[in-house]
Amino acid sequence: MNYDKLIDLLNDGETIAIKAKITGISRSYFYQIINRRCNMTVSNLEKIASYFNVKMSYFFDEQYNMTPEMKVVILEKELEYVNKLLTERERTIKAYELILKKKKIIPY
Repeated sequence: MNYDKLIDLLNDGETIAIKAKITGISRSYFYQIINRRCNMTVSNLEKIASYFNVKMSYFFDEQYNMTPEMKVVILEKELEYVNKLLTERERTIKAYELILKKKKIIPY
């Protein structure tokens, strides 16, 4: 894992207290990350990636080794996120179609 990328994001000017409150991760855990004294869990990495609106794979690159199991977990989480987006997209389309149908803008 590339902790430099993670630490760069954490130094965005927002307080650790706010990041902790939004992500549900303790402040002490964030400080452990900054001081490189923790092993990042997939669950916490997912929360941090979501907070910064980046893919979990952003924190990994070729110079850092990632186990095949970790790659699978990350890809599964990203696939789950994409599926949620697609489901939400379909719900939004159906809602718009119902609105347009009620207003008699579309003929079906």
